[in-house]
Amino acid sequence: MRSFLLALFIPLIAVADAFVAYEVSGGRFGDHLSDYFHGRWIEHKTGIPLLYSPFAFSDALVLHQKQNGLKKEEIVFNRTVQCYREEDALHTFNNDEKVLFWIPHFTTFSIDSVINVPLGNPYFPKCFLADWRDKEFLAAMREEVSPLSSSLKLFKPEEGTTSIALHFRDGGGIDKPEWLWCFPLRFPPKQFYKKALADLVKTVPPGPLFVGIFTDSRTPNEVRDEFAHFLAETFPTREIKVVLSTSSKGDGAGVLEDFFSMETFQYVIGAESLYSQNAARLGNCQLTIRPQVFAQDPEKGNLFAPTAIDMAYKMVPNDQIVSFQPKGVRFEQDLEEIVQRAWYCYQRDYFFDLTMPSPLYERLNLSFLKPIEREGEAVIDKDDLSPLDAIDWNDQLFLMSLRAHFVPKMAFQMPANKEIPSIALLDTVEDLEPYFSLVEQKKWKKHQVTLVFSRSIDEKRAMLQTLYLQRKLKKLGVVDVEVNYLSLVKDPLEAFVAVGFHDYIITTPSLLVETAAKIFCPKPAIVVK
Repeated sequence: MRSFLLALFIPLIAVADAFVAYEVSGGRFGDHLSDYFHGRWIEHKTGIPLLYSPFAFSDALVLHQKQNGLKKEEIVFNRTVQCYREEDALHTFNNDEKVLFWIPHFTTFSIDSVINVPLGNPYFPKCFLADWRDKEFLAAMREEVSPLSSSLKLFKPEEGTTSIALHFRDGGGIDKPEWLWCFPLRFPPKQFYKKALADLVKTVPPGPLFVGIFTDSRTPNEVRDEFAHFLAETFPTREIKVVLSTSSKGDGAGVLEDFFSMETFQYVIGAESLYSQNAARLGNCQLTIRPQVFAQDPEKGNLFAPTAIDMAYKMVPNDQIVSFQPKGVRFEQDLEEIVQRAWYCYQRDYFFDLTMPSPLYERLNLSFLKPIEREGEAVIDKDDLSPLDAIDWNDQLFLMSLRAHFVPKMAFQMPANKEIPSIALLDTVEDLEPYFSLVEQKKWKKHQVTLVFSRSIDEKRAMLQTLYLQRKLKKLGVVDVEVNYLSLVKDPLEAFVAVGFHDYIITTPSLLVETAAKIFCPKPAIVVK
């Protein structure tokens, strides 16, 4: 349908005086590249010419020569159309008016919803993304985002080694201090990188390893030494060379050198960073690892970032790609088969493709279009899939990769204050003794309860349930309890993750709630028969 609309409107666009332009964000090089990609993607899909806006370091790229022409400031436009989605560029207009399709800066990071929504982006997280499977577009971007000068001194892995690029960000004095807690996935702790390194080294083929450290830290040598010491202790018999990029000097320089150097590595471990992600897209990266979910330790209050495998750029043979076709319109109907297929692929190192044209799944973290070279896929017999009770739920790497499939691209509802204990309580649980026993056993004076409704929230029942809980808890000496409400049918993906992010879950037998506990919750669900 979209192809038809494009074919219908492109003749109008060609006649009318229309242009597309993008906002240059106040961020770093990776943000600027994404802004440019958004503009070029709309130009590629619609034929509307792009008005190039220079950004930091763009004059050192091939695109500067190709795009250096008419400027937005040189044209007086009759109308400006905000372009958050591809279809926003499909407008009819008079041939005598000049129209500007303006693409504001946006990202696809879930945590960035706290920035996008207040800034008036009504479509976050459903903003358009470039389809990196489009070979023509990918080839054009690889050409345009390449250095004009051949004098750049690139830091490349040694021949005959398996190469891993580690992009460690700690702000480096460049980012504002408050960003470190506002955007935790952009600055994960070293524990995340060490876990990711250990998991990856165990899976790559035997042979010498070359680990390149790319960092903005003001003490780059200390960063290199710490990771080198960790790898030497963890893999004492493995030949591993850990080398600091020659551009990583803690002074913020070497942006282009590090970017194009990173493109030459086979694997990339990084933060939630457009810098390393764009390098992986444009280079020959087989696999990237980045944090995609985070939580707070209720006792220590510190953030942690579980390792999540991002298979978006892993090129695999057709017979090792497994996709999924939704059976119904409800998330619960597909959940079991999604988990089964994810486990099947994990055991065989196959690629589980959740890219599908379904409104229900388009918001999943890994459901956006991915650059997979393929013509077919593996055919899986349902009898080959393991039942849920046969899956090893203690396999942490599997759980971390599974989390990545289910995290929505949005700011999902969670208990308001993670510094105090939280309990999710399904509305079908009539025997509340396990809940009261838990409160009494833990001697909580303050905690949170989320009443999870299996259907739409019944306000009258919610109020009565809240009053009952408060009266019963008061007899136990608990006078400070916060009660929230959540519906499993209003937004099943959001509810699925939100339920799992509680410290405790009490439920009747429920595939959705029990699976959420297994994937996200630190403790198994308490199932009341």
